[in-house]
Amino acid sequence: MLPDRWSKNKLVNKQKKQLHERPLLTRKEILDLRYRIEEERKASAYKHEVEHRTLGDARSIHRGYGLDYDESRPYYPGDELRFMNWRATARSGEPQMKVFREERRPAVFIVVDRRQSMQFGTKRRLKITQAVRAAAIIAFDAHLNNTPVAGVLLESIQASGLEATQKSNMTWIEESSTENGVFHFIDASNQPCPPHPVIENTPPSALSDVINLLTPMLAQGSSVVLISDFHDLEDDCRSSLLELSMTHHLQAIQIIDPAEKSLPACGNLLLQSNGHSITAINSSDKEMREKYKLAADAYLLSKQTLFRSLGISCQTLMTNDDHIESMVKV
Repeated sequence: MLPDRWSKNKLVNKQKKQLHERPLLTRKEILDLRYRIEEERKASAYKHEVEHRTLGDARSIHRGYGLDYDESRPYYPGDELRFMNWRATARSGEPQMKVFREERRPAVFIVVDRRQSMQFGTKRRLKITQAVRAAAIIAFDAHLNNTPVAGVLLESIQASGLEATQKSNMTWIEESSTENGVFHFIDASNQPCPPHPVIENTPPSALSDVINLLTPMLAQGSSVVLISDFHDLEDDCRSSLLELSMTHHLQAIQIIDPAEKSLPACGNLLLQSNGHSITAINSSDKEMREKYKLAADAYLLSKQTLFRSLGISCQTLMTNDDHIESMVKV
């Protein structure tokens, strides 16, 4: 019996390892999301002026040879006579030129949180898997609107084996307007998330670090989407969020698992906080579950309140939400 049991355990461990090495979404699931967003897509208004160089259909801060007349200015030697404002010239007696507002295309920049707290799920899928689904919906929708897509993946700094080898905790995806570029971004977000021990005595990568980098990096008027559970986003990030939202169309998508809102009755549990402290609770205790729900509601409300106080849209996606193509809008 021992050899048979050993072989069975070895097979189970091998299957678990193969499962961890798989992408979060299959190619069929990704293509299904693409089909569904094509069916659901609707044109959305863009409220910020943009600074992107590619011509498009959004109002720009730049003046040039566009379609929208902005104002008139005096004639300068070398100006093209076809843009002469003859009526203003007749009224003033001085040559006047028409100045137009150029139409430019805003880019969509997606931040996908792939850190350890996102590798959790109790219903249907992990939080990171739902985050990738939301990112794919946004990327496909942007491509259908001929909008360039770029992004950054925020990873945990991890240790592998006995030696702790640090790696960059941010993976930047270059902007692209092509279909191949969209699939490259989705494939990068869709990489496997095997469980690895986090390096000890190493400051965790913070979402605020990315936010601080985006404001000077992105062209003014870009659409920025933050996809995370926002577990480490506190009030001290208010100034960074406000600065980013003042020059960009900023949107947040919070990923939540049902167990984070209401604790299921499943006996004794060991819960680990972000500070790595472990607490033992009895989830079968009704009073304990009620206290947990009150604390969870207050915690989740604090994240929503932070965004709303800054005028930033914040959507909530549960890990067991399936038809998110009708819920995720940019």
